[in-house]
Amino acid sequence: MKPAHVVIKKYGNRRLYDASSSQYVNLDDIARFIREGKDVQVVDAKTGQDLTRVTLTQILTEDAKEKPTGLPLELLRQLIVASDDVRHEVVMWYL
Repeated sequence: MKPAHVVIKKYGNRRLYDASSSQYVNLDDIARFIREGKDVQVVDAKTGQDLTRVTLTQILTEDAKEKPTGLPLELLRQLIVASDDVRHEVVMWYL
């Protein structure tokens, strides 16, 4: 069975709108959708640009503020220093 596909539109004022349920949502709602197994896609409402990666990274960042777990600090520093190609390779190696 294919997971439900949820399209979230992100507006310039940072508001997130779930087009399937016609309601505004927040990052916690998106995290819940993902935990429920839904396929979430976040797009810029004006340009249609895919913002899913940025939004999921933001969810992880917000989560890390509350409980400092996850990737080691030194690895995060190295990811910032590294180029995009190297960064991708390091993350894939780490995972």
